[in-house]
Amino acid sequence: MDSQSDPPSGALTPDTLVLLNRATLVMHTVRTAIHEVNNVLQMISSSAEMLSGSPDSRSEAAARVDAILQSTLRGHAILQNVSDLARRDRSGERALDVSKLAEQALAMRRYEHNRSGIRARIEQCGQGSGRVRMDPQHLLQILLNLVINAEQAVAGRPTRELRVSITANHDDVEICVSDSGPGVSDSDRLFELPAPSGPQGSPGLGLAACRVILAQYGGSLDLGKAPSGAAFVVRLPAVSG
Repeated sequence: MDSQSDPPSGALTPDTLVLLNRATLVMHTVRTAIHEVNNVLQMISSSAEMLSGSPDSRSEAAARVDAILQSTLRGHAILQNVSDLARRDRSGERALDVSKLAEQALAMRRYEHNRSGIRARIEQCGQGSGRVRMDPQHLLQILLNLVINAEQAVAGRPTRELRVSITANHDDVEICVSDSGPGVSDSDRLFELPAPSGPQGSPGLGLAACRVILAQYGGSLDLGKAPSGAAFVVRLPAVSG
């Protein structure tokens, strides 16, 4: 093989970069999942104790049983999200509804948003299908990276907002993740990888991994314009139907 085509010694290959970034996201997600599952278990435990220790009417008992069942389903969904993100194998490309994946990404970060007082919302517009063809694990990885970056940007600020705007055109789908943070000071170095000794959760790792993933599907990631704060824009080819 031509030595000029080999990556520099110690450099991350694209596949390694994506896996390292996914491991970082799993770390973030597991921390959140532990708190959420603990809350679910506490709710189940308290409801079960009240159900067994008091002479409730049938309607009250039925309500508590329903709460237990709903909490059990939520606990299963939380753990399933972590399991899906941690999988190393790809589940295969298929047509995906971008808005549903965005809702899943925000649901996985709901505990952190509630704890930190972050207001997160999804906005949709356009006349296209809002669907793209790619591996759902990869799209979720991209969305989580951008959402977590936005969370870090608004941490400690008086106004803590992040928005996922989805514009569905006939030719492409645009996903813009914006925040109410201080904005970007050094956009030229924004997509650079952090130094080996630097923090693995820094934006460079996540943004670089997003670009590697998007390149596989003919997509792009760029710094967008926002009235305040920062905005990152993903563009992917749209699929019909």
